[in-house]
Amino acid sequence: MEQGATYNVVGYWDNKTHLRVNRTTLMDRCTAMTTADPGTPQEAFPLELPGQNSFMPGVVMDGPCDGMPTSSTRRVAIGALGFMKQSAPHSCAYDFDFTLFFLADDGAAEAARFKAEGIALPGLANSTCP
Repeated sequence: MEQGATYNVVGYWDNKTHLRVNRTTLMDRCTAMTTADPGTPQEAFPLELPGQNSFMPGVVMDGPCDGMPTSSTRRVAIGALGFMKQSAPHSCAYDFDFTLFFLADDGAAEAARFKAEGIALPGLANSTCP
C-alpha cells in the first residue's frame, strides 16, 4: 500500500449499476476499478464484492493522473484479490482492501493496492442504498 493514497467511489447507471473506485497516489499515479450489477460471467478472481456486483477487468484505468481517463490508460487486470463491502447495511459508504495485478512491459507482475474505510458515494442518502 502506498502511503498517502486518496480514494473516492463514484456510482453511475446505464442498463446496469456501476461502482468505480478511484485511487490517487502521492506519486501522481491514478488507478480506477469498475464493477457492474448485475454481474456477468468472467474469470474467477478471488475478489469479494457487494450484492450482485462483478469485477470488470477490462475497464481498469491506470497511469499518470494528468492523462486520466483515456483509452490509452486502460489496462486489463490479470488478477485481483481482496474485498469491497458496504460499511454497514443500507450504507452508501464502502470499505475495501484489494489488490489489482497487471502485467508490466518487462513481463513482471505489477500491483496496485486499494485500502480504505467509509468511502461514501457523494450525494446519496443511506436510505437510497440497498
